[in-house]
Amino acid sequence: MKHYFSILVMSFFLCGITSLTAQVTLHPTKSDTTYFKYTMNGKLKPVSRLKAEIRIVEFYKNNELIERQRSSMLTGQLLQHEFHKSGRPFGKWSYYNEAGEFVFQRDFTKLVSENVQKMAPKKE
Repeated sequence: MKHYFSILVMSFFLCGITSLTAQVTLHPTKSDTTYFKYTMNGKLKPVSRLKAEIRIVEFYKNNELIERQRSSMLTGQLLQHEFHKSGRPFGKWSYYNEAGEFVFQRDFTKLVSENVQKMAPKKE
């Protein structure tokens, strides 16, 4: 029984180290949450959490914005999910309606790769 218990404790310890390492390397180091309310003309105005209709969470790694999520405070539904790399749009940005149904997606991977190819020196 002692042997089984020590193996169990050791496996929890090893799993903990693995998950801790994954969190440090894969996840952002900082996040900021801002709350907004729609004005009469449809623009977003910063408000307190209690008055908010929209929540925007921005995730940072090494003080650089890498991900932004916009969600409804009324339904809790994710409305927009976007990624950034080196201060530019990156990856696939997804948009959803209030019911959580997929609306459309913008693909910035092609845009980024096209810009990189244009900036690369031409071979003669």
